[in-house]
Amino acid sequence: MNLEADRNKVSDGDTICHPTVVRQGMSDDQLLTPVRMLAQYAYCPRLAYLEWVQKEWADNYFTEDGRFTHRRVDAYSEAVDAPTTRSMALSAPDEGLVTKLDVLEQEDGVGVPVEYKRGKTPSRGPRRSEMVQLCAQGLVLRENGWKSERGFLYYSGSKQRVEVPFDEELVDTTRRLHEEMHLTFERGKIPVPLVNDARCEDCSLSAICLPEEVNFLKQKARSVRPLWAAHEEGHPLHVTEAGSKVGISGDELTVTFRKELVGKALLMETSEISLHGNVQLTTQAVRACARVGIPIAYFSYGNWFTAGLQGLPHKNVELRQCQFRTAFNPIETVRLARAFVASKIANQRVLLRRNGREVPAAVLKEMANLKQSALGVRSLKSLLGIEGLAARHYFESFPRMLKIKGVKFETRNRRPPADPINAVLSFCYSLLCKEATICLHQVGLDPYQGYLHQPRYGRPSLALDLMEEFRPLIADSVTLRLFNEKRLTRDDFFFAGIGCTLKKNAKKTLITAFEQRMSEELTHPVFGYKASYRRCLTLQARLLARYLTRELDSYPGLETR
Repeated sequence: MNLEADRNKVSDGDTICHPTVVRQGMSDDQLLTPVRMLAQYAYCPRLAYLEWVQKEWADNYFTEDGRFTHRRVDAYSEAVDAPTTRSMALSAPDEGLVTKLDVLEQEDGVGVPVEYKRGKTPSRGPRRSEMVQLCAQGLVLRENGWKSERGFLYYSGSKQRVEVPFDEELVDTTRRLHEEMHLTFERGKIPVPLVNDARCEDCSLSAICLPEEVNFLKQKARSVRPLWAAHEEGHPLHVTEAGSKVGISGDELTVTFRKELVGKALLMETSEISLHGNVQLTTQAVRACARVGIPIAYFSYGNWFTAGLQGLPHKNVELRQCQFRTAFNPIETVRLARAFVASKIANQRVLLRRNGREVPAAVLKEMANLKQSALGVRSLKSLLGIEGLAARHYFESFPRMLKIKGVKFETRNRRPPADPINAVLSFCYSLLCKEATICLHQVGLDPYQGYLHQPRYGRPSLALDLMEEFRPLIADSVTLRLFNEKRLTRDDFFFAGIGCTLKKNAKKTLITAFEQRMSEELTHPVFGYKASYRRCLTLQARLLARYLTRELDSYPGLETR
């Protein structure tokens, strides 16, 4: 996809780009429109809005290949008067454009822009977005004194140049799209996704844009193509040994204990880092993680998620404005909270049905009724009462799903957990809260402004909201698996006073089981494709964002069948 080559060029005045189109006659000190932005809008308005207004970005094979294609033309050049000049930056205040030309061929006052593209020459000729980009560069050249009537597209795959004349029709189309893009961005509403379009298949932002999912939920499509990747890239790194130190050496993270190297992990293959207890992280490692977007989570000795380190916050201010605007609307707050609670109760009921021994039919029926009641309440207070009643039924029946002897579970308790089951549940919930917090940061939402869980000092309320429907699917399921498969027994726990906590090896066993569960695939109950639980958690966060920006009419909770 040739657009992907455009998107990863370090060009078109990236340091001064802004999603505001400058009209003719504006002064030079006002921000101009990068030609690359205009080309992307001509290719897909939604893609341009995501990248330039909401500041979304993701790499894939095509973006990396495009970056490789432009490795020469992106090099800095000062040879402005030479017959051929590479990487030349120009601005045109009257046109409201700024660009960096791949190649400028000039002779006797005639300027011919040459734009590099990855892939082979299209059989049907250049795409409209490519011609618009080249024409916009020609308009910039004209304003700077060159006579520019044509340009060339160079396709690296076929090593062929294709001429594009700047006729009146193409010039009018370019200027019209420039104005249209300005109005679209000023309107502040994301353009609708393409429907069953081949351009979506290889787009690096498909898992962020969610064109198939949005169209399906809005009943504009009958089916959904699978996500480009069913699993999140990279692997999490957990360090649990007190006294360990995480550093960086070249492109590898190193873990040392008492100055002895005990482990390595490639930086590019690490998705997140979790430090449990007294574990150090060097400043150099923090800087490297921030540079490539690896989140860092800190856990206390008591297995509580206590802190997180991220790079710079997500630039999607528009999304956070929608998030807070919704939070100040009591009706919308209850509406979202109902969806979280109803999905949680539904998944608790499914877990009881699948794993419980002789769970009373009355309990299952009551939980089904409570789910329906949750969908009809009009106040948070009533909703919390329904959630509490469902939780009581669920945890009263929880022992029926346990097959191990010697480990008792009577009721849910915490701070501190009084028995092994509660200790494992609390740790799993803490790990799940960390995962939800990371997802929300990546999407651009504030994890502390919730709806079901109202804001409270130090509490990641929205992360707790997002993880509600995943508690039975991940945390409770992992707990049952560990005890029923006898991977954990009573001997794996310390008992002190009224509390109970995991021993060192037991903690490692739990973390391993949790990560295995996060990597397991399920068939998505709404979209029908397979995806890992970690990918589904991110997907739900993005669907929540689509609801908050009013692109979706309701938040679709994830309920297994």
